[in-house]
Amino acid sequence: MFGLASFDLVMRLIWQTTLALVAIGLVLMSGLVLRRLLEEWWDARHRPAREALRKSLLLSLNQSAAAPPAVPRGLPVAETARLVDELAQIVRGDARTRLAAFAVEAGIERHWLQRLRSRLTAYRFDAARCLALLDTERSRAALAACLEQGPPRLKLAAAEALAQDAVQAAALAARFAAEPAAHGRHANRFWHRIATVAPDALVGWLEDPNLPTALAIRLVEALGDAGHSAAANRIEALVGFHGDELDRAALAALDRLKHPLVMRAARSLATAKEPDSRRAALAVLARRARPRDIEIVQALAGDPISDIGEAASAILARLAPRAAPGVEPA
Repeated sequence: MFGLASFDLVMRLIWQTTLALVAIGLVLMSGLVLRRLLEEWWDARHRPAREALRKSLLLSLNQSAAAPPAVPRGLPVAETARLVDELAQIVRGDARTRLAAFAVEAGIERHWLQRLRSRLTAYRFDAARCLALLDTERSRAALAACLEQGPPRLKLAAAEALAQDAVQAAALAARFAAEPAAHGRHANRFWHRIATVAPDALVGWLEDPNLPTALAIRLVEALGDAGHSAAANRIEALVGFHGDELDRAALAALDRLKHPLVMRAARSLATAKEPDSRRAALAVLARRARPRDIEIVQALAGDPISDIGEAASAILARLAPRAAPGVEPA
């Protein structure tokens, strides 16, 4: 009897637990649906005013003598801030300066500064990113305070926003180069900003034989993304000395730069022990290989890993006719 009672109790607990989990799932799904409906309602309600402001702003930004538009009545400051953030991604030069002035006049700076003090890390991170548009004393002071406290990603976002000129960017890069938090992939935006503003500082660091490999990868990727072709020689010199991951990063950066040295790096990685490095080399050879590369491709065609061998054979079939005597390359 005791065994049957225990079994009945266990089955009852399983049934009750299942019902509880189903109920929780339904509540969560209902909450997500309700949130989506509220977002759509909010967007539809403010879309006409936001689009009207967008047109007025674009018109004033394209005409240096035009007065900044007034914010439509009833449009929340958060919606105006979202619009300004969108436009900040596409405008440059004087138009960006005028957009920043409008943001200050419209109270958007105050909105972002309030979010920078929020307890929600996501709000603070987003506000720090948005404040990069502005260059006022209030915004600089608030961002500088973030450098001294808060999680690492917030510090990086604040540093990215403060890197307005080459001197500031170089100083911030030197400060964060010693922090392990700046060596991960989440620091890519920060290093890309530095590579855009002060690329020579990063190129100089690549000459340091004691530079951590993880940081070297971030710098190489940033210089490649920023299109700094002057760094190509220094990037290519890293191949073969600091590990396969950095080798592949250097190859990808040279490929993005469309620099002739990419072929020398690809030929070097074609004989690497790491299969991923050989695959990376093949990706470059597939687009850039010339008849002089036939021997390298033939060696790859015999690779014990099937996908590498097949890819190399396809390249070989393309190169062979061009290498035949008397045949001019297309």
